[in-house]
Amino acid sequence: MITSAEELLLDVVKSALLGVKIPTNLHGKAGNHIEALLKKLGFPINSRGLIDIKKRGIKLEVKSRRNDASSAFTIGSMLKSKIIKISDWYQSPICKKMNKILLFTTGGTELNPDDNTILDISIYDFKDRPEIQDLLKDSWDNSRQQLMANAKNKNFKYCSSDGYIAYFERVPETNSWQFRFNKTRYQSLLRMEKSNFKNIFEYGV
Repeated sequence: MITSAEELLLDVVKSALLGVKIPTNLHGKAGNHIEALLKKLGFPINSRGLIDIKKRGIKLEVKSRRNDASSAFTIGSMLKSKIIKISDWYQSPICKKMNKILLFTTGGTELNPDDNTILDISIYDFKDRPEIQDLLKDSWDNSRQQLMANAKNKNFKYCSSDGYIAYFERVPETNSWQFRFNKTRYQSLLRMEKSNFKNIFEYGV
């Protein structure tokens, strides 16, 4: 459930930031700029905490995404050893990040299609949708099993996601793995959260 404090935050942020032009999404510039804007509005990012904005009545992970982006959408990253150690999806840091997301959608405008402007700001509450949590849990379990089976395989870089909504992919030259959604399933997940659909695969993804 989205709290009254979170609804108030959304109203404040929308009023101040919709239509604001921000830097490119490359190399995290857009995300960093949005964090700076939120700080000016009194909602600083908790850089040392698990959740980006955590204060009385508010628990939100902040994400930004350009509306024409084709790359996979990343929620967070973990060391392989930590993923293998945590058997319960609901105890994982990725689960906590996925509970509620404050999503900034950016893109060009009709007059300036190459700009990166904040076009939409929405809160997505995945915590209170058990059918979504089931899909995420299945994806966690699937990738975790693959990582366990390839614990000593240095060439293993990508968990198969056939039949699953999300997957882990290794960050190049590190032992850190990103929890990701491909473009189609990410978009379907957002639509599912705002609808009565019970199964993301009803969208044909």
